Amino acid sequence: MNGEDQRAKSRPKDGNGDGISSCDIGAIEADTAEVGFASNPVAPGPIDFGVATMAQPSSRSLSLIETGNLSLSVNGVLGGPNAAEFSIMGNNPATINDGDIPYVWTLTCQPNSETAGTRAATLTLTTNDLDNPTVVFDLTCQVPPAPVPSFYSDPAAPGPIEFGEVVSGSPVVKSLLLGNSGTATMAVSNLALSGPNAADFSVESLPDPLNISPNNSHSLQLTCDPTGLGLRLAQLTLTTNDATHPSEQYNLVCEGIVLPPPFLHVPGTVVPNDNPTQSNGTLWGIATSPDGRHLYVNDRDDDMLTVFEILPTGGIQRLAVYKNGVNGVMGLATSRHCHFAQWVECVCFGRRYRCGGGL
Repeated sequence: MNGEDQRAKSRPKDGNGDGISSCDIGAIEADTAEVGFASNPVAPGPIDFGVATMAQPSSRSLSLIETGNLSLSVNGVLGGPNAAEFSIMGNNPATINDGDIPYVWTLTCQPNSETAGTRAATLTLTTNDLDNPTVVFDLTCQVPPAPVPSFYSDPAAPGPIEFGEVVSGSPVVKSLLLGNSGTATMAVSNLALSGPNAADFSVESLPDPLNISPNNSHSLQLTCDPTGLGLRLAQLTLTTNDATHPSEQYNLVCEGIVLPPPFLHVPGTVVPNDNPTQSNGTLWGIATSPDGRHLYVNDRDDDMLTVFEILPTGGIQRLAVYKNGVNGVMGLATSRHCHFAQWVECVCFGRRYRCGGGL
């Protein structure tokens, strides 16, 4: 009565949503039928997809919720600068009947390039909820920098890589450390030797390309076996898939030498004693000069030191004889041992290793 139901609410009402108000039977008037919209997450977001790549897209859920007492209709449209890199999976438009559970859309960010940076778009919803006819969400995801290799070496190019003195037939091996400090596999290829003495150097056998995973390295073995004397020079070149180090070159250096021949050749040389007073009767000590040109022999019983020249043929010939007490020579009495003091003079020692005369 008085245009109100038992709850003191006005009547009649449009209780079925047909646009016509009419009184319901009974003391209670049905409320006006209305559409209600809600979502999880709520607008405007943002809905952040985190990191996404072409190979690994990223997805998020959007729940559409009917909160009224009539069916809810929702239509979604993507827009913005990177709309093509986002998508909606599910019925679109979607209808959620009164009393239904929320309807879930799966939204996905899948970049169409590996260019690093932010991808942004908008999702605009139109609904039949008069209070929320348009709802807008901000969408965003991040594309990380593409993985890249990063080349380094020890020693760094161009070196040099020095092998020192090397005897032909006795090769010397040195290592060149090739490393990858990047985030992608590094490929090392096209290893080649060039230069005036390239044939004197060699590189270990490797697959081509040699793949080095991130934060790993390979110790490359290089060898020098000279075919001649003197300075031997070559260059080692290689290529990589590191854009900042597409090609590297290293200078290789070694010096070819030969082992010096023995000071005295086998079977030796007989030097006749043409002076009976210089018998060399009891030979004891012997020493060779540092330059390999002279031989020193001392005679303990005769207190004598004989100096020989070592000939290019390896033989010897007597040059001089020094006798204790003759021509001012002193200190050779009963001397037994000879050696060179600081590479300058021959020193002979007596029975108790006392320092004797120097010549």
